[in-house]
Amino acid sequence: MKKLSLLIVFTALSACLVHGCGGDDGSESVNNAGKGGTSSGKGGSGGSGGSGGSGGSALGRDDDNDGYVTPQDCDDSNPDVHPGATEVCNGIDDNCDGSIDEGLLTTYYRDADNDGFGSNDPSARMQACSQPDGYVTISGDCDDSAWAINPDQTEIWGNDIDEDCDGEANKCYPGEVGCDGNEQRTCDSSGGWEPGIDCGAKSCLPLYGCVECTPGESSCDGNVVHRCLSDGSGWIEYECDPLVGSTCEQGACTGPCAPETLGRTYIGCDYFPTVTLNTQIAELGGFQYFHFSVAISNTSSSEAQISITQGPTTISSTTVAPDSVQVVHLPWTDLRTASATTIATKGAYRLRSTQPVTVYQFNPLEYMVSGYGSYSNDASLLIPVTAWGTRYMVASRNTWQYSGFWLPGFYSVVASEDGTTVNLVPSATGNDILPGAGLTSGQGTVVLNQGDVLQVLSGTSPSHDLTGTIVEADKPIQVIGGHACTYVPSTVPACDHLEESMFPINTLASEYIVTPPSLPTLAQPKAFFVRVIAAEPGVSATFEPAVSAPITLNNLGDYVEIDANQPFRIQATGRILVSQYMKGQNAGGNSGDPAMALAVTSSQFRQSYLFHSPVNYEHNYVNIIAPDGAQVTLDGAPVTGFVPVGTTGYSDARLKLPTSGNGNHHLEADQRVGITVYGYGQYTSYWYPGGLNLTELN
Repeated sequence: MKKLSLLIVFTALSACLVHGCGGDDGSESVNNAGKGGTSSGKGGSGGSGGSGGSGGSALGRDDDNDGYVTPQDCDDSNPDVHPGATEVCNGIDDNCDGSIDEGLLTTYYRDADNDGFGSNDPSARMQACSQPDGYVTISGDCDDSAWAINPDQTEIWGNDIDEDCDGEANKCYPGEVGCDGNEQRTCDSSGGWEPGIDCGAKSCLPLYGCVECTPGESSCDGNVVHRCLSDGSGWIEYECDPLVGSTCEQGACTGPCAPETLGRTYIGCDYFPTVTLNTQIAELGGFQYFHFSVAISNTSSSEAQISITQGPTTISSTTVAPDSVQVVHLPWTDLRTASATTIATKGAYRLRSTQPVTVYQFNPLEYMVSGYGSYSNDASLLIPVTAWGTRYMVASRNTWQYSGFWLPGFYSVVASEDGTTVNLVPSATGNDILPGAGLTSGQGTVVLNQGDVLQVLSGTSPSHDLTGTIVEADKPIQVIGGHACTYVPSTVPACDHLEESMFPINTLASEYIVTPPSLPTLAQPKAFFVRVIAAEPGVSATFEPAVSAPITLNNLGDYVEIDANQPFRIQATGRILVSQYMKGQNAGGNSGDPAMALAVTSSQFRQSYLFHSPVNYEHNYVNIIAPDGAQVTLDGAPVTGFVPVGTTGYSDARLKLPTSGNGNHHLEADQRVGITVYGYGQYTSYWYPGGLNLTELN
């Protein structure tokens, strides 16, 4: 009986747990379940009704069969949503903890300029499960309207813009000069301005600082130009020369001879012919028959009025017709026979023309007069003042010595302006000189006035060579290098005078083509020496065709001399000066003795030349270097016979010139070509470059 009672109780308790029990006393909970009560599941209260049952609310139900009933299950219609579920970034409270997507949202930043960096503006960011269009995950863009401003950019100096968004803008370039009112300020290494310096009576100009005037500013006072210096430190004054037909207008000289009109070429209106050392003429007798001369070529279509002066003294006045050449003899000066380094006051001539002309000087012009031979000649292409520079390198040759007799090399420096300070920096072989003019060695400083000539002579030893010496000045100068009289080579008689006007260093190049003179007796090239001189340290050079192995010149002014009898190209890694020396006749060919000419780079070639070859020489020639296929005429006749120079793309032709007529010649080409002019007499010769454009080269 006891066992039966326990079973009944257990069964009733089980039913209560599943369906709920009614009333506090439990007497009617099952039978009255549908009559009312609360929906709590605990059973209702009240006498008539009881509690719970199938007709109540959803509490306690599990409609989505996920094992969780309400209210624990916050969405009983979705089996993936319930307590204990894994939160997924989907905008739903998957785990019913009252938070949506907690710990799963990514912050995105608006990238309006599409540079890959989002805006730093807090209002321009959002959190989302996936990346919206126009948003990125990286912030830091301090200007989201400019794609060139973001943390990946490189800071630009001096624009006061924070390109890399590091919070600092470089206001200036290190070393830049600026102004704050009348204070000069300098930019420091971090791109900020240092404390200012008061300019006082001067004015502060951006980029220049405290200045007396605005660089480039100019005005006219009658025929005098007042022009502010390039650094604004003061004014220069110069007169527009009426002797070259120039007047001052709008702060500049005008007319066909104005510097702006002429440019930097071998054609000009203002030259300084200069006698150089040539003692052998006097030694050989008949000196009075030989003249220091200039050949003036008028390249214009108008008559040129020529005035030649020496200091205040007028030496010659003449007229040169259009498209013609006229020779003018000038007196010798003491520079021809100097025995020491010297300064000749007003030692140079000044030649001025009312039209652009070219000028060649001959030292001397003649080689045979009245049975007397000069036997010591050469010529120079003169450079007009408008193309002068302030820094040159000298080409010369070593002192010639024979049986106790010696003759020096030289260089001559001419000033065009008063108060020109000239500084001399000798090469490794150029420090030993014949003392004079206050100089005891190749290094020193002198001051020259307009027309003054400094002539420096090498010492008495064969090892003394002025080649490679640097001559620099604070105002434009002319430099002529050469030798009184020398053997080339040193073992081959006889001696001959050498000279050539040097080109400014900033017009020198790294590539040249050289071509030897022609032998009239054998109709083949004459042997010659070519010196390659380093115009900057650490220069290497190669040759095409390979007349020499590649060479390296370690120091400024170092040189190598190449013995050749064919044209070739020189290609170097830096600026070089190339001088050429004709060998003496006993070195082969039985024609002419030493002469000197500078090589011209192809970038300075011209399409037109008017030049002069003296008709009293037995043989005159012009060598032409032209691009392959160029059409060239000489005195109206087509030039043929060009021979390629290796694989350089250039060819050369050597043409004999007539020894009749006036010696004037006109060459035209459809491309830019280079020329050298030379001639032979008995025991003498001359050689010079026919012309060039003296453009500055990088």
